[in-house]
Amino acid sequence: MTDERLLRLTATHEASHAVVCLATGGEVDVITVVPGEGYAGKMSPRLDNDEMKSMLDMMLPPGEPIVARKIAAEVRACARRQIVEYVAGPVGEWTFLPGLSSSTGDRHRRASHDLKLATAIARGISETEEAAATLLSAARVEARDILVANRPLVEAVAEALVRHGSLRGDEIELIIDGSMAT
Repeated sequence: MTDERLLRLTATHEASHAVVCLATGGEVDVITVVPGEGYAGKMSPRLDNDEMKSMLDMMLPPGEPIVARKIAAEVRACARRQIVEYVAGPVGEWTFLPGLSSSTGDRHRRASHDLKLATAIARGISETEEAAATLLSAARVEARDILVANRPLVEAVAEALVRHGSLRGDEIELIIDGSMAT
């Protein structure tokens, strides 16, 4: 695969993460495509770690073993949103660039990594393997629906990533508003 095609694939993958993050109520700090051996990328959501830590502290009494802790509905919802965000990159590749995605071999390294993380989270919040598989399947459908509905935005963000290499959350907002040329 040429560097240009791999760059487009990586940009679409990362743009898909960002668009789903925004569509599910999250905020994007930065997305980047990094040249190197091929291309790598990263989408960093803006997280309020103090709020999450506070919520966990209230729910999880000190000294109680992790395996015995019951995860509250708010944490499950947050984890579910993370699963949808993780599967969005691979789903974006397969939806918008199926020929490129399949030509990189075993569904691309980033796709495999994202799916492993999504699977680990799903297993962590599910009672059974079947429930985790159902959650992952629903997350893929949700991500695909969001991406298909927002295809022009995914393409605009991916194009801007190809041109600029990195975008901050406020720059993505400008693309959404139509104020920033890709």
